[in-house]
Amino acid sequence: MFNATVDLLAVVLPTVIAVISVYIGIIIAKNREHRYWWWTVIALGVVTSGVTYLSQSNARTSHNEDVNGLNGQLEFMRGQLAQEKDTLNTVTSRLSTAIAQGQQQFALTASGLTHNIDAILGGKTFCYVTASDVGKDFIFIVMAKGKDPLHDLNMEMVDLDMQQLAVKSSPDWETMKANRKGYPIVPGLVSSSGRIIDQVPIGTGDSRNFAFTFFAINGTWSEVLRLRRVNGVWTQALRVWKERPSSGKPIRTTLYEIVDPRYPKVNGAIDWP
Repeated sequence: MFNATVDLLAVVLPTVIAVISVYIGIIIAKNREHRYWWWTVIALGVVTSGVTYLSQSNARTSHNEDVNGLNGQLEFMRGQLAQEKDTLNTVTSRLSTAIAQGQQQFALTASGLTHNIDAILGGKTFCYVTASDVGKDFIFIVMAKGKDPLHDLNMEMVDLDMQQLAVKSSPDWETMKANRKGYPIVPGLVSSSGRIIDQVPIGTGDSRNFAFTFFAINGTWSEVLRLRRVNGVWTQALRVWKERPSSGKPIRTTLYEIVDPRYPKVNGAIDWP
């Protein structure tokens, strides 16, 4: 109420002074006494100055209060924005953690599924045949190599020496087939285990050569087995490989090799096919 009265006086008093000044001019023209009216104008001018100062002071105070209020609102909004930013960062961090955990869980699940599938199909496990001379015979033993078991394993052996003789004498399919031998299916061959599959006469020479082909759920691979008698002791060299078709010659990838240090070499190398 006081501030409103001061603002009203700041507007009205200059008008009053103006009216009195006009009135003084009239009475001067009529040669009347006007000294007291001048003192009145002076007093009103002083009062007007004070009222104007109070009005401006009140205006400045009100303006400062408004500015302070706006600053308070601005700080409040900044606080809200900072809080929302913290909330967003927390949500983002939790979301990133959840995604990372989900990816890790997916990787574990995929790894478990891969392990289970490999356990059923055989994974990267393969097998090979090694020979052991016992008396007048070679004992063939099939060995599995890999972390997963092989299932439904089929094997076929070719006596390369007999086949070479047959080709020279009578190169027909029946003669060729007579030097090939299939073995009963092995339902399961546990990793790093072995099984005796055959017994073959050694013969009278110092050299024997065999080839094997393996068929299992996880694929097909081949082996060549070289046997050489050195100073009355049989030594062996074997190589296992897989082939995959290409536009030209099939690409061969070696899976495994065993070479006895005493095995004789030709020009420093094994006579692989």
